[in-house]
Amino acid sequence: MTKAQRQEAIRKIESQRSSRVIAYLTADRGVASTQMSEDVMRIAYDHLRAIGKVETIDLFLYSRGGDAMLPWPFVNTIRAFCERFCVLVPFRAHSAATLTALGADEIVMTPLAQLTPVEPTITMALNPEDPQNRPRPLGINVEDVATYMKFVKDRGKIESEEGRISALSSLTTHVNPVALGHLHRFHLLAEQQAHKLLALHMDPEHHEPEINDIVQKLITTLWAHNYKINRDEARALGLKAVDPNAADEAAIWALFEGYETFMSLRKPLLAMASLFPAGQAQVQINGNRMAVVESTERCDVFLVDLELHRPATPTPPGMPAQFSPQVQVTLTRQEWRKV
Repeated sequence: MTKAQRQEAIRKIESQRSSRVIAYLTADRGVASTQMSEDVMRIAYDHLRAIGKVETIDLFLYSRGGDAMLPWPFVNTIRAFCERFCVLVPFRAHSAATLTALGADEIVMTPLAQLTPVEPTITMALNPEDPQNRPRPLGINVEDVATYMKFVKDRGKIESEEGRISALSSLTTHVNPVALGHLHRFHLLAEQQAHKLLALHMDPEHHEPEINDIVQKLITTLWAHNYKINRDEARALGLKAVDPNAADEAAIWALFEGYETFMSLRKPLLAMASLFPAGQAQVQINGNRMAVVESTERCDVFLVDLELHRPATPTPPGMPAQFSPQVQVTLTRQEWRKV
């Protein structure tokens, strides 16, 4: 789908919903993936200024998540330009994207739409090494740590103070105590942020129990961070999730299919030997569209160039070159570009 076709699809949604639309999508294509991050604030602000103050803004959102501290300022910036803020979820709106949706007056979800729990996963240098992606650190979720201690008590039947101290000591031999403290701090921040986002459209004076219930369900009750919440479950949790009418659903899905093509979302880029021509140790894959922010006023794309390299392994003289199965990925360029 061309830019003109996508913008026509945006206009159709705007006409049907009496709103203005800003689309924000991040790629999830294996090594060509990115997350929601703070740099979108400056880009989105250009779109909002071009649109001006309006009655309703629909954020068309697709992402596997990202910076858990982004949703609060991002939502507040959008709400400064509208009286009513809605989020349109064609497919995936995970983690930080779910947090963003918590700040909406309405979450419009297609039958395929997915939200997830909002407990952040923290990756920092003090974390253990990820055995599947050395030497990068492993992402740790606070609920994994809490569930470990619950397992010790409930399943392991370790109820003594000495036993719990021993279990905690065993944990800290694998996870730096400073990382555990960092994890707990982000847990508290996620709780606070979810509460504040819901309070933007749910009066805390009258709905404090409902707000607290939603926050606890999204952070602690749904144990798996990657658990997928459909629209019926979202409503059962107390979220303002609604089904689009037939015309809106068709228009939302048509626009998403346009972005699937534009961003190659259905073509994962995996770090594997088949990417390399015979006998070649290095390949450059340029111009990957990693994120898009688009409205009828403009289109901004986050472009990344990747260099993939596979180390050569020693071979006897006269034998064809042999390469390690491990592929190293290096980012050689990244920039936002108005297209």
